[in-house]
Amino acid sequence: MGRTLIKICGVTRVEDALAAARLGADFVGMVLHADSPRRIDVERARDIVASLPKHVTPVGVFVNAPAGQLTRTCGALELAHVQLHGDETPEYVDSLAAFRVWKVLRAGDQLRKRIAQWKDRPVEAILLDSAHGGSGETNDWAAVLEARDALAGTRFIAAGGLTPDDVGDVVGSLRPWAVDVSSGVEGDVKGVKSEEKVDAFIRAVRAADIVPSPGTPGEG
Repeated sequence: MGRTLIKICGVTRVEDALAAARLGADFVGMVLHADSPRRIDVERARDIVASLPKHVTPVGVFVNAPAGQLTRTCGALELAHVQLHGDETPEYVDSLAAFRVWKVLRAGDQLRKRIAQWKDRPVEAILLDSAHGGSGETNDWAAVLEARDALAGTRFIAAGGLTPDDVGDVVGSLRPWAVDVSSGVEGDVKGVKSEEKVDAFIRAVRAADIVPSPGTPGEG
């Protein structure tokens, strides 16, 4: 059974990035667009990137950013990975050949068709999120499971309301390349991670890597 990679997203503090790295995260995500409560500026992002050990990869999260702005921001931070949460087109992604791109798709109508539009594009992974990413809203895991075969041959990231309590079921049922969590490992303050919840989340993923969980996530 493969090892599921783990991304802790919406990190706003160096201490949270260091805790995620120490506990076993593979990626740390930083929100770099203006309309998010977890947004950080370039200076804060630079401090987080500088703090990370070499085995943890920083990821810049953008929404409909002009390509030139994205390129300049990533250049200032020496970021190679970008996660696109907006209405970016395949042609836009074609212009980002210098980066490893994760394209976010929302679960919903015509999911298979939308997956097909991206499978042959230069993206490292397709991330399937809930309708309102970053809100803690639980994804429609039944719909994702139904479309799972359409992702064959593509790196797939599961996201959308994941928590330490349900991520094991999602990993066991869907076998994604990676999982992505933000609000599910926070306390009462958006952007401030709970070390205990991050630890519990990572432990749940590792346990599911060993013992698959049958059935559709969320079903009793």
